[in-house]
Amino acid sequence: LDVKVLHWPIDANYDLVHLVDIWNVPKIYKAFSFANTLGEVLNRDIIVVMHIGGSLSLLKRMGVLDRLKKDIEDILKEYPRVIIGFENSMNYFVEAGVVVVAEDLSQSINYFVRDLKSSINPTVSKRIGLVLDTCHALTAIRFTQVLESNYNFPKCNLSLKKYFEWFKDDLILIHLANANGIGYGYKDHATTFKTDKDIELLNEIMEYIKDINYNGLITLEVNETDYNNSLNWEKTYKQVQNILNKMN
Repeated sequence: LDVKVLHWPIDANYDLVHLVDIWNVPKIYKAFSFANTLGEVLNRDIIVVMHIGGSLSLLKRMGVLDRLKKDIEDILKEYPRVIIGFENSMNYFVEAGVVVVAEDLSQSINYFVRDLKSSINPTVSKRIGLVLDTCHALTAIRFTQVLESNYNFPKCNLSLKKYFEWFKDDLILIHLANANGIGYGYKDHATTFKTDKDIELLNEIMEYIKDINYNGLITLEVNETDYNNSLNWEKTYKQVQNILNKMN
């Protein structure tokens, strides 16, 4: 058994914001407890990937930001083998068939982590970092471009390069994957790099990783038809290795 990362359960009730909901706290703590036990057995710190469930300004408007900071500090004190990695989200979601544009959760999560690390005990704040999901970044970039082109939406000039620049100081994990279009739905989310244009994109991503001198973990987070036969992961792994060999 060789475990370095534990992804937060894919359930809205596991987002950070739901720590304020007493009914969700026990199952959230179970995830951290499990990761901590793994860390003790393997004698290493385990990264727990977590979604925030809202932007920094949203948490402030809800009046829960200080409470969440205290909760995170308590969790890190109770589970010393846990590192929390906060992952960037897409900037839209679909609810009851309606597309809802969220605030930009990309740079907002960067601000949140910096604010959090400066607000809590420094002995535990060093076990907090950022997770950059390239699929989520690509969906946010492309969806924003659609809004800019077709609606009266302010220019954001989002780009992958900006994401890497925003995240580089606190980056502890990269989720590497592609997206078809705006990446909504299982078939278009966390896809592989198939076409020549996709391979160009993968090369671009690897160059950005090199440019920021990142030497941490990378998860090839691509979807599979059968997760017991991870063909997409193997293909992506070979593509990344080929690019790395050329870089070296």
